[in-house]
Amino acid sequence: MMNTSKNKDNKQKVKMYVKLRRYFLAGLVAILPLWLTLYILWLLFKLVGNITRPFLGPILGLFFEREPVVFLVRISSFILTLLIVMFAGMIATDIAGRKLLLSLENMLTRIPLLRDIYLFVRKLTQYVFTKKQQYRQVALLEWPLKGVMSIGFITSEFVSSDNRKMVTLFIPTTPNPTTGWFFIVPEEKIIPLDLNADDAMKMIITGGMAGTDNYNWFPVKQGRIKP
Repeated sequence: MMNTSKNKDNKQKVKMYVKLRRYFLAGLVAILPLWLTLYILWLLFKLVGNITRPFLGPILGLFFEREPVVFLVRISSFILTLLIVMFAGMIATDIAGRKLLLSLENMLTRIPLLRDIYLFVRKLTQYVFTKKQQYRQVALLEWPLKGVMSIGFITSEFVSSDNRKMVTLFIPTTPNPTTGWFFIVPEEKIIPLDLNADDAMKMIITGGMAGTDNYNWFPVKQGRIKP
């Protein structure tokens, strides 16, 4: 009886640990990209303020008292920070700018520790800021082996020349969802899931440790794709 009760206690502790770890990882996936974005903006704001304060403060001091000057310097630093971010966005969308950013990225990825941090942050931010409309529905595909199911995202649908309903399916890799496999398969080969794209992506990034508390959605009978 003593051993049985101890085993039950140990199992409950393990379950609790697994659940807490899942919640922690899910929280990181949800919060970290936003926190990093705000933190980087705050650092940029401080940097701009430190650079502009020595010459902007005296100029504004000619027209305003000391307290308004401090406030106006901060407002000016905030506006300049936004302009810098928008300017970076303009560069990133330009062909020459993309080449420059790619060169900087290649330099960063050659530094061991910095490379890992940069790639991790980039993956998370790309996931958060990617338009969710591109993923119509989560689905299963029997791949790469018979009896083995892979989670993917339906990106489009079309009808082939022989009137077969086809879908395009993207199956991401773990833990890097920015790479993966692209398939064009008949609609009847996939199994649509009652699982939203956010939870599916969390599962992929964390290797199944976060994203859903239960697997009631699996398996789901084959059916039509939701519009």
